Amino acid sequence: MKTLVIHPSDRSTDFLKPVYQDLTNTTVVTEGLDHHEVAREMDRHDRVIMMGHGCPWGLYAIGMRGDHIGLIVNLDHTKDILRNKRNTLMIWCNADIGARRLGLPGFSTGMFISEQSETFLLNAPVSDEVIEESNRCFTEALRCHIHLEEKALFDAVRHDYGRLLGHNPVAAYNHPLLQVQTMESLISWTPPPQRIKLPNTDGTGGYHYIWSDGRPWDGYSNTRI
Repeated sequence: MKTLVIHPSDRSTDFLKPVYQDLTNTTVVTEGLDHHEVAREMDRHDRVIMMGHGCPWGLYAIGMRGDHIGLIVNLDHTKDILRNKRNTLMIWCNADIGARRLGLPGFSTGMFISEQSETFLLNAPVSDEVIEESNRCFTEALRCHIHLEEKALFDAVRHDYGRLLGHNPVAAYNHPLLQVQTMESLISWTPPPQRIKLPNTDGTGGYHYIWSDGRPWDGYSNTRI
């Protein structure tokens, strides 16, 4: 099995390197390629591991040549590739939202606190040592179980990382936001409603929005992501 690792060079996510350092038959991409070249590499490999900083729409192209919104992996543009891959890893903040929205199989993280600038999400300040303990434990859990199938990997990582629950508030925040979707679990998946722009028909000119399922657009519904 050929594995592709996409991990843009960034010191703040270097703690994740042990996850893939012992894998064989692996191509590691950290810089140099643009988003088109990365997509072609994804298509050529059996398994794709992506990690770094990102958002619900994909993985940021830190130090690389991304697309028009700064992504080295745009999930909307690569969804047809990723829907046919098994054991995909999407390790960045809010990757789970994109995976759910697009019906992508694999292990993904939700909002994931890994550095001091993200601890505003907690109710109290935490030390760098607490953050580092969380990062080490999560990385070690992934490294130890990286050869497992996606659901078994998810269960094993949740178990091992869960040992910090009760005394590490960073792990307590990150842990429940881990997610796995298998191809089997996505058989009945249907795309969420899309926003549609329509011209007004009341003689006022202009346009309005509705959802593709016929509901009126309220401008705020979380369904749009």
